[in-house]
Amino acid sequence: MTCPRGARFEADQGRHWLGPRTVGVYVCAARRRKEPSVCTNNLALPITGTENMILDIIEGSVLAPSFVGPGAGLGLCGHAGRSADPRS
Repeated sequence: MTCPRGARFEADQGRHWLGPRTVGVYVCAARRRKEPSVCTNNLALPITGTENMILDIIEGSVLAPSFVGPGAGLGLCGHAGRSADPRS
């Protein structure tokens, strides 16, 4: 993820108040490492929620049968009725 000014977001495990508890967040690296005057983007994305959202998008599009195609995983599982172990 990148900030509108081009810096990347990075994880910050410090104490950030989001709602009733503190959580780790993704924040603009330029703002965090240099100073707020370098970048005014104060967006803080909760790590867990952001990662879950990204994984849901990947699962829903990249792993969808229409994208992967039928039988794409057959090579990983061996043939039905045969052992995947080449010694048998």
